[in-house]
Amino acid sequence: MPTRTENGIKRKRTAYLKAMRAYDEKRGPMPHWGDYLVRPIAEALGSHLGPGYEVEVGTPMGLGARVSVTITQREGPVDSRGKPPSAWFCFEPGQLSAGEIRLVDFSRIEHDYPPGSIGRINGLQHPSDPRPVLLDLLSRARKQLAEARDDAEGA
Repeated sequence: MPTRTENGIKRKRTAYLKAMRAYDEKRGPMPHWGDYLVRPIAEALGSHLGPGYEVEVGTPMGLGARVSVTITQREGPVDSRGKPPSAWFCFEPGQLSAGEIRLVDFSRIEHDYPPGSIGRINGLQHPSDPRPVLLDLLSRARKQLAEARDDAEGA
């Protein structure tokens, strides 16, 4: 049976959670750095690729607060799993007060984290490069999409 103190704490917790829910509903969803810095880049990539592509921007995830961008071809071949060709990029915040974002380079490993460690699970072994250039991203997207299309057509 709960004690008087436990009941008091439970009442205060319930009141606090109710107040927080009311505040969240009044305030609405909070934008994050990806909305301000990554989304415009993703939308520019999508507009350069044309109307046959869908661009999705994720929310900050993991210790690095990384935001992923997925570009998927709407029509065309699919791979053996039924997935359409897609390209994927991952950004992490740099000096946000200066508007800096960094592109994570998954082709390189800079730090050696043991398997199963927090660093490895969060992908922190991969370095990031400052100042991603739109033309470079567009070139990478086209290359990834072409490779995925070739794989799908071969499946």
